[in-house]
Amino acid sequence: MEHSIRVKLTKNHIQELYKFTRRRLVVHYDLQAELVDHLANGIEQQWQKNPKLTFDEALEREFKKFGHFGFQSVIKFRKKTMKTKYNTLLFKELKQWVSWPRILWVLLSILSLVMVLRALPQEYKWIILAVFLLPAVAYFMYEGHKVQKRFRNKIGVAKRWLLEERLHSVQGVSLSFLNMFQIINGIAIFSKPTDILFLDLIISILIVAGILINYVVVKVLPSRTELILTQTYPEYKLVSKS
Repeated sequence: MEHSIRVKLTKNHIQELYKFTRRRLVVHYDLQAELVDHLANGIEQQWQKNPKLTFDEALEREFKKFGHFGFQSVIKFRKKTMKTKYNTLLFKELKQWVSWPRILWVLLSILSLVMVLRALPQEYKWIILAVFLLPAVAYFMYEGHKVQKRFRNKIGVAKRWLLEERLHSVQGVSLSFLNMFQIINGIAIFSKPTDILFLDLIISILIVAGILINYVVVKVLPSRTELILTQTYPEYKLVSKS
């Protein structure tokens, strides 16, 4: 099928299909390529039935098959797919931290934090904890900003890939710490005085987990963008050099 498409459609036709997808606000190259392949197949089938159709007529008929919202339903579905792909990558990386020998570092961090919390005066514990975490929040926000800036600098210069954009979407760093504080506050409110040790343990686990997740999101996954894209898109290296 692919061979017959290339015979029927000239290189100019293919370029026109790419321009057509861009005019319809499809900005990611992987989505463009997928849609171009679909449109090209549809145009070829139409020409087999009616060779008198012009390229523009066949394209317009094919595009109408996407419905009133055009490519938007495809874009929405693919973004959902990429979100699942990203979560899988995140979980895979985090799983390495609960495997030997990294799990030892995690457990030691939790134990150390429990001991610190136990040593803090109860009336000032939350204030001291918040002050302690502020540098970590600031660091991850700063690193997240750098990741986003590097990605924005590529826009308009290099081809954009949907998964690449997801790997560099780290704007939820500060929000994740805010959610963690809300959870800790909720646990503290409903805990009994006799549950202080248990509370310190839960807080320590949440803090270490939060720092670890943000580290993977901000530092690990963006640094492996090239490898991840190459594994996901076989054509990535060839296209990125063009």
